[in-house]
Amino acid sequence: MSIFICGITGTQGSSIATHILTSPSPPPIHGITRNPTSPPAKHLTSLGAHILPASYTDTDTLTTALSTCRALFLNLSPSFTSPTEELTTAQTIIKIARAQGVQHIIYSSGISVNDAQSLPNWDPESPTAAVLLSKQAIEREVRSAGFKYYTILRPGSFMSNYVQPLVRMYAGLVDEGRWRTAMQRDTLIPLVDVDTIGRFGAAALRDPERFNGKEIELADEFATVDEVLGKLAAVTGRDLKAVYMTDEEVDAEKGTNPFVAGMLMMRGLAGFVDLEKVKEWGMPVSSMDKFIEREKSRVLETYGRGD
Repeated sequence: MSIFICGITGTQGSSIATHILTSPSPPPIHGITRNPTSPPAKHLTSLGAHILPASYTDTDTLTTALSTCRALFLNLSPSFTSPTEELTTAQTIIKIARAQGVQHIIYSSGISVNDAQSLPNWDPESPTAAVLLSKQAIEREVRSAGFKYYTILRPGSFMSNYVQPLVRMYAGLVDEGRWRTAMQRDTLIPLVDVDTIGRFGAAALRDPERFNGKEIELADEFATVDEVLGKLAAVTGRDLKAVYMTDEEVDAEKGTNPFVAGMLMMRGLAGFVDLEKVKEWGMPVSSMDKFIEREKSRVLETYGRGD
């Protein structure tokens, strides 16, 4: 059974591909990338992945890559400038996959997506709402597309958001040691290690019967902003602190700054995941401490060392 992995060189796709390719008797793994000479692409190719140079608009290459596949991991990045792009791309991939005989689709969505309208501070006009509603529409496409098996994963907030390159969305954290955030001091962030996503995704791809029709919220632990920064500070020796925005500042910026709007909605994310249910799947879970230990070189490369 060959598997096509969207975003194979990205955060989630590379984790799933690595989990599968380093397992005993791995199935063929296929993907596309715009830059086949990038370090992630070269690494995965060295493990045996078949990666073609293309983008999702290249439907001929996409069709070729999917032609021998029976499973698909669907994972797309949102576009804040073109709210319909993610859904349109998903529809194209799903249509081609169905035509090529793919039987199992796994979609990596996002925590709360299935019921985003119930989020505290929900604002249907915000750029974050547009992203969540797009993913919600993709979930509906996945359920109704007619695949023999489907699985939806809804990961929480990535631990890898706190290292390069993703940490750049948190302006000031690396350069100044200060993170201006719309979350609150008592906000519980449902943190997820990308390794956990990779582990669940690989397991679902290998056992479609067990995971068929399952929609799984994924998080490893809850932590506050201060707790996360405290752990990073302990390793780097940096003075890392949160600067909590006032309600007035949040109101002034949430309509134009997608990161502020996103952090505002994150205040209620913890209510969408049950950590005990995650553990019931019987797979190892991670923690911010484990992530930092494993990725210590990346953490130090991101933040440097304090005096």
